[in-house]
Amino acid sequence: MKITENSSDNFQIDRLHLNGINLINEYSALAIYENIFVNGITVTIDIIEIENFLETQEIEEGAELEITYFAKYPPKIPEMAEYTDVFHLYKIERVKSSNQGNKVYRMHFINQEAHINAKKSISRSYRDKISSEIIESNFSFLESNKELDITASDDFIPLFVVPNLKPLQVINRLCLEAFKAESNDYVFYEDKEKFNCKTITELFEEGPVLEYIMEQTSLDWERDKEVQHRNIIEYWTDKVKWNSLENINTGLYGSKLFTRNILSKIHDFTEFEGKESDFSTPDTLHISSSDNYFNREKIREYQQDRLSRVNNLNENRLIIVTPLNSNITVGKTVDVKIPTTKLGSITEGKVSKELDELLSGKYLISKCKTEITPIEGKNILELIKR
Repeated sequence: MKITENSSDNFQIDRLHLNGINLINEYSALAIYENIFVNGITVTIDIIEIENFLETQEIEEGAELEITYFAKYPPKIPEMAEYTDVFHLYKIERVKSSNQGNKVYRMHFINQEAHINAKKSISRSYRDKISSEIIESNFSFLESNKELDITASDDFIPLFVVPNLKPLQVINRLCLEAFKAESNDYVFYEDKEKFNCKTITELFEEGPVLEYIMEQTSLDWERDKEVQHRNIIEYWTDKVKWNSLENINTGLYGSKLFTRNILSKIHDFTEFEGKESDFSTPDTLHISSSDNYFNREKIREYQQDRLSRVNNLNENRLIIVTPLNSNITVGKTVDVKIPTTKLGSITEGKVSKELDELLSGKYLISKCKTEITPIEGKNILELIKR
């Protein structure tokens, strides 16, 4: 592969083309966003308008962006030798001016599946299916050339009607109610290799694929370049700021349903209690022990349980910044080793060999932001811990 002039010491961009136009010498920042709670990967590119680049090009909605890049270290995993994908333009905005007074525009891109999803609606019914089978059916409408890695669910749906909805709307709705054994935390997301529909519980059981550690680095580049991909440059803990109105609207706190009988002219209401922080048990699942059919009376209780389960995961988050590693993607687990910050470790000027018991341990990568500039590449990982 030919190394571009804009390559840094730890990564290389081989292709950054918009409708065939090479952006290697035009972009000032590239960001790739992955999230297990969002259906697909998104991309933003910042361009400094020095020679009216955007004004002189015929760039329309849906323009194709081709990206190919890889990190030089660590050694490439065979199936992920380089990251390559295609995205579609859906928004351009002016974000700021540079120090030289030039305009800076940000272009927003979505994956091909989201672009197809926006232009397609489905109306059909399914009989005697499980949630994962209906999800697979709706995924096929997205015409993806990527594999769907899905874990078969344990539920059973006698009749499911799709009334003119987007395929991803149907998939997201089914993920709210699908379950595997006692796990009701299904998520549908895209990583660097494929699409996935699995339970968060299952994801935690896999791996870990890499160990990240906070340690001092030497001045020996030949040594550090081989291990720098696992070094934590910066880290901080992040507590989610709660939003009571959002929790009310999603049903976590419970709600009241008011009804009026037209014949008797009597008002009545049904109160649904919130589950707070209780996790699911076989007794709270929306099935009947006799026939494995949906028990519609328990659906709201079941969904409240899922919400509390996911919200509790967000209560123990760690954000780490590391050198760019194109092999890292969301949905994988990693081991994190953070040294304690006891007084002795600070006064001696050395990184302690004793680990922080609270911050260290096994984490799931829930979000991955890859930031690339012409001179630097890094990963910003949001990690969640059970």
